[in-house]
Amino acid sequence: MARLDTAMPARYQRDMGRWRRLAKLVGVVVAAMSAVGFMAGWMLFQHIPGWYRPAVVGADEVEAVWGDWLKAVDGLNERMSLAREPFEWSVSESQLNRWLAIREAKWPLAREWLPENFSDPQILIQSNGLRLGAVCQRGSLRFVISADLWVGVVNDRIAVRLKRMSAGSLQLPKSWVRQELAALDGGFLRRKATKEPADEHAPLPRLADLPDGVLVPNRWVWWNPKRAFRVTGIRCGSGRISVTFDPEP
Repeated sequence: MARLDTAMPARYQRDMGRWRRLAKLVGVVVAAMSAVGFMAGWMLFQHIPGWYRPAVVGADEVEAVWGDWLKAVDGLNERMSLAREPFEWSVSESQLNRWLAIREAKWPLAREWLPENFSDPQILIQSNGLRLGAVCQRGSLRFVISADLWVGVVNDRIAVRLKRMSAGSLQLPKSWVRQELAALDGGFLRRKATKEPADEHAPLPRLADLPDGVLVPNRWVWWNPKRAFRVTGIRCGSGRISVTFDPEP
């Protein structure tokens, strides 16, 4: 029996040869595009965003930053004690980040505020919400991870919605984000959860629901003086967040 390729008409053999060469060319192009896409994704993943600049407080500055924290807390205590109507209290992005930078120097247990593979947190206050950033260590990988949040008061509840999460400059898919948040639901954050706010008995919302938005109670009891209050407004501006407190009689 004659071989198939010699039995086929010459023009069909030529056509098949062209198709083989075209298929090889397409394969090479796809492989090249995949490699370029992988490299671009890896570079975005490893990129340190320009906004990520966690505060650095020298040893000789710790007491001054600590004094600023005490002054802010004392001021809020006084206003909470004397207020007979709602009042607004604000704090700057710079203050928040400097307070975060000294947290372990003043409260050693503050290391437990973050999962063990997170470090160097930073808060960015924008006109449309908050951006939380930190360095994440996963095995030999080290990258900046960030979460963009919208916060406000809706229907007498504090509303929080996760708009996006990114690793470096690469936005992470929502399916992966939900999976990671679900793992935290039964892990670190639940173990660190404190008692529920006063007069509220509903369970804490699931972190996995953050991309859709969650509502949390807005009523607490201030510790000094012991006084119930509600948060009735949250306003984010450029580099400053303002909270409206409504103390109860």
